[in-house]
Amino acid sequence: MMYLQFPKRVGLALIFALLSVSLAGCGEPDKMPTSKIDIFVLDLSGSNDKASQLSRLNEDFQQSLINDPLGVPKSGSKSISGPATTLFTFIEGVAAKAPTFKIQDSKSTVDLWNSEFAKDKQRNTRSWEVTSSIYDNYLRTSLEMGPGFSISECLNFVDSKLESLFNSESKRNLIVTPLCQKIEEIVNSYFKMVDYIQLTKAPASDVFGALAQLDRLVNQIHKDEPDAKITVNIASDMQHQTGDNRDIPVRLKEANFEGAQVCEMAIMDRKQNGFSFDEIAVVKVNGIGNAKKISAQKGTALIRYWECFFNTSAEIR
Repeated sequence: MMYLQFPKRVGLALIFALLSVSLAGCGEPDKMPTSKIDIFVLDLSGSNDKASQLSRLNEDFQQSLINDPLGVPKSGSKSISGPATTLFTFIEGVAAKAPTFKIQDSKSTVDLWNSEFAKDKQRNTRSWEVTSSIYDNYLRTSLEMGPGFSISECLNFVDSKLESLFNSESKRNLIVTPLCQKIEEIVNSYFKMVDYIQLTKAPASDVFGALAQLDRLVNQIHKDEPDAKITVNIASDMQHQTGDNRDIPVRLKEANFEGAQVCEMAIMDRKQNGFSFDEIAVVKVNGIGNAKKISAQKGTALIRYWECFFNTSAEIR
C-alpha cells in the first residue's frame, strides 16, 4: 500500500496552508442581517399642504430607497445593515380605500445574497460592496430620468461593470438579471405612486382609520419577520375629520385646548382603539403644524394629544 508523503521541510507548511483554505470554506454561509421595513404615510386631505408634507418624508424616503438599500451584510468600509423594504401609503377620506405601494422588497435581495454571495466567505465582502455600489448608482440615475425604464439597457450596463469582478458570464447573469428586475420594479412602482399623489386630493382625513390599517400591517410584518426593524414615518397634521364623533378639532375645542384634559382624552382613545404597532415599530410623526388653518393654541394641543396617544418612544413634531 502506498502512502502520500510530503517532503520533510515543506510538509507542515503545506498541510497548514491546505487546512486554512479548507477551514475558510467550511462552516455556515454568511447571513444577511435583519431587514429594515420602512413605512411612509402621506396625508392627502385638503387640510394639509400636500407638497410640504411630502418634503418632510423626503430625507428618510431617499435614505430607504437609495442609501445602501441592498444592505451591508459584512463589515468593510461601511457599517453592517440589512436590506430595505419600502412601503408607501396614505391618509384619505376612507382609510380602507387608500392603496399601499410596495416600492422595494428586501426578499429578492436576501435571495440573491444567499444564492450567489453567502458561501464565498473570503471574497463576498468586497464583491457585494462593488455590486451594491453599481446597483445604487444605476437605480439613482433611473429614478432621476423618469418613467420609461429599459431593462435591456440595465442588463448590458450592469453586466459590463461586473465583468472584471466575475469572469463567468453565467455567474454574472445570475446576479445581473435579478438586480435589473428589482430596479425595474422599483422605478415602475415609484412613478405609479408619484402619479397617484399628484392626482389625488382626499375630501376628508380618516386618521384613526389609517392608524388601524397601520396597526394590522405592522403586526402582520412582525408576525412574518419577528426580527425586522420596522419604522413608520407619518407626514400629517393628524386632524381626524370625517364628520363622526371622533373628529379631533371639535373635541380639542370642547376640552378648551387644556393640556391635562387633552392628554386624558388621548389615553382613552388609545385604549378604545387597542393599537399596539408603536410598541413594535419606531414611529415618527412630522407635520402637525403644517395644517393650512391652525392657531398656536390648537397646534400645541394637537401635539400634546399625540404625545399622550403614542408610546413615549415616538417622535412627535
